Amino acid sequence: MPTGSSSGDVPMVFLRERKKTIAKQALRRAAFDLFTTQGFEATTVEDIARRADVSRASFFRYFTAKEDVLAADDAERREALFALLDKENKPLLEGLHAAVSAYLAGMDAEALAQAAA
Repeated sequence: MPTGSSSGDVPMVFLRERKKTIAKQALRRAAFDLFTTQGFEATTVEDIARRADVSRASFFRYFTAKEDVLAADDAERREALFALLDKENKPLLEGLHAAVSAYLAGMDAEALAQAAA
């Protein structure tokens, strides 16, 4: 396996990041499924990890608590929203509309449904 800064390292980095993204999405899906079916209070971190087919330790690699699953990507989206708003350079309401539209467009149907719930 290549080491150092050779071009062989790049695909491994992308693979590792893709696996992290997949695991985090699986945890979010599992959590929202369980929150919907058995309620937030009745759902444990162990339930979420089991449903996502990962260990409890893996859950805590991505989230500090089950509450964090609810707002997992909000900080990133909020930063992107403000960046878009700054970039628009339009009257406030027009710029806000464009920025919010772009923000929502970045959410998949599942995320929109979960946000609405």
